[in-house]
Amino acid sequence: MFKKIIFFLIIMNFLSACGFVPLHSNKNLKGLNIEIISLSGDKEVNSNFKNFLKKTNNTETEIFKIKIASDYKKIDFSKNTTGTVSLYKLILSSTINIEYNDKKHKIIFDESYNMENMTNNYDENKYERLIKQNFAKSVVSKLNIELLKLR
Repeated sequence: MFKKIIFFLIIMNFLSACGFVPLHSNKNLKGLNIEIISLSGDKEVNSNFKNFLKKTNNTETEIFKIKIASDYKKIDFSKNTTGTVSLYKLILSSTINIEYNDKKHKIIFDESYNMENMTNNYDENKYERLIKQNFAKSVVSKLNIELLKLR
């Protein structure tokens, strides 16, 4: 029994020191220098874009100049038998124009989510803000991957 424990500890020691690093770790993303030229569309989503993009800035590398146009929609998706909305479809479409090394690139990201109608409007608005924040985080994550490909 003692040999099995020692063998297990030795194997775990070798496996934990194998040098594994996630492919899209924050270490790679901190090398990006992103300058936001313009933001248009939903103010709350754009504010989230700005906050998430600040975290990746590094002044020592070439500048990615970006223009972001976001289009956020909340659509009545489903109604119950009484005619009240029971399900909303939240859609964010982000068009991002990138200028890097005198080349221009255009990327479009679409996010959507089906949200149930809540009886409490305060809770529903709070949940919708959280979804908008998650949309922005997802778009910024995808944008960072695209910028790393361009570099």
